[in-house]
Amino acid sequence: MSNAYCGKNCNTCEYREKLQCKGCENGPGRELYGDCDVASCCREHSFKQCGECISREGCEKYNSASRKAYFRSVQVGSEEEQNEEKVERSQNLGKKVRLIFVLAILQTIFSIFDFFEKTPIIYYTGTIGLIVIGFIYGIVLLLMSEECDCFKTAGICNIIVALGSILIGVVIKGALGLILTLVVFILSCVALYQEIYGYSDTLSGISDTLSMKWCEIWKYMLICYIVIQASEIILVLISPILAIIGMIGGCIGLIVVEIMRLICLNDTARIFDTYAESYE
Repeated sequence: MSNAYCGKNCNTCEYREKLQCKGCENGPGRELYGDCDVASCCREHSFKQCGECISREGCEKYNSASRKAYFRSVQVGSEEEQNEEKVERSQNLGKKVRLIFVLAILQTIFSIFDFFEKTPIIYYTGTIGLIVIGFIYGIVLLLMSEECDCFKTAGICNIIVALGSILIGVVIKGALGLILTLVVFILSCVALYQEIYGYSDTLSGISDTLSMKWCEIWKYMLICYIVIQASEIILVLISPILAIIGMIGGCIGLIVVEIMRLICLNDTARIFDTYAESYE
């Protein structure tokens, strides 16, 4: 069928090649899954073309038919641009998220060294390791910030936290040290929040399921922190036993959520790599 239902000659359509259109009858005008309202109208009234309809001159569908191919080409162009942006984003973030994953595992390992306070070599190795990793972690997040501003905030906060940890451990003691410790804790939470929502934002349109998982992880972490803080209040005001139960429950919850975070980091790196490779 060289002529479309609207009367346009498909063979002379300037958008046919760009849209890879098979013609009206086998393309947008087909009965199943076709999106052309002109073709549907013609079939409904048993017309082969709009030219058979006496009401075509005042028909909005008929008058807009000549522009449909153009609008489809604009939509296809927009989708292509969006897809190119996603591929570029995936290429830029894949290896960096993989590095973040490795750094996060090292952070977890060095955090365990805090339990060896009576063994100075192990304890200070862990402390120094966490500070160095904090700096590197922050720098990598800053390199990722061109894809999402959340990573910039997270990177800056991580670097400040690393600097604050040095001051707390070496220079500042007493009441000022306690205040700085609180500031460092708050900035750590801000960094984690911004990082998590950075992953959620950049995964949007690439893997919406994983994007939502990152939002859930933050909610679970927040619940665990609230339980732990509430347990400290209960310890003072109500019951030490309830406080201990709350503390244990909150800490176990944080361990579980941290494992979930590592899994999601690995999945995020894999998704970005796979998405980028699939369009090479």
